Amino acid sequence: MPTLNLVAELTIEDLAGAVAKLNKAQLAKFTVYLRELRQFRSTAVDKESARIAARRRFPASQRHRLHTLLQKNREVGLTAFETVEIDEYIATFDQALEKTADDLLTLAKQRQQ
Repeated sequence: MPTLNLVAELTIEDLAGAVAKLNKAQLAKFTVYLRELRQFRSTAVDKESARIAARRRFPASQRHRLHTLLQKNREVGLTAFETVEIDEYIATFDQALEKTADDLLTLAKQRQQ
């Protein structure tokens, strides 16, 4: 899809109106982005720690798919294929989380020296 960089000034009401027009899938994706933005802005993050965490971050499409599967699992349950898919996402996420934690621990130890 071609993209265009455009600078625009929107009021909160304009933004809310645009969000109200999103379909269910788009709204779910927007919600994931908004949650991540709120989390990022609410914490004091040093640059090196943020770089370490960003290195193993899931791509947006995978984060959105995982969110969709988790929501579907809560609401109606998953098919056998989706269960395998979510298990793979969770295993990958766990591995990335462990590696990130190890890297952050190494950074903390280096800073103590």
